[in-house]
Amino acid sequence: MTSRLIRDFETEFSQGDFAELAACAVPFFKAHWFDLRDFVFRFLPMLGEDQLDVIIKLFILHYNMPFDMSLYMKSQRDFIEKTLMPSAAGPNSESRREAVAQWIRENAQKHRHEAILKQVLCFEKIKPQILPLIRKALHSNSFDF
Repeated sequence: MTSRLIRDFETEFSQGDFAELAACAVPFFKAHWFDLRDFVFRFLPMLGEDQLDVIIKLFILHYNMPFDMSLYMKSQRDFIEKTLMPSAAGPNSESRREAVAQWIRENAQKHRHEAILKQVLCFEKIKPQILPLIRKALHSNSFDF
């Protein structure tokens, strides 16, 4: 699964499919600044500032929150629509609702896990733009820019 996920991510990223997610990264870190700061300061003595990118990736995994919830929900909805074959869901809305509910019970956690891993991969691609901002915020103890 992981190699497929990485391969798919690389293809999609090169096609610009993650531009919207990448644009959500800085607002996410600003919105969760105090949690990020505390997390970084907890791991910085062990790993060192040269591993700040690793600490931030760990934060993304540990925090387990989408960079943007509405974007995440839209991608989940699109994924459900793509993976549920209309004929399998049936023609009426009740059977469609049941098929979506079953998909959520069986697949939502896996989908969220993959979405968070894609955020880590996205961060890896855009870290040259983001790390200087985070370093500056850590040194000034404020993400007010």
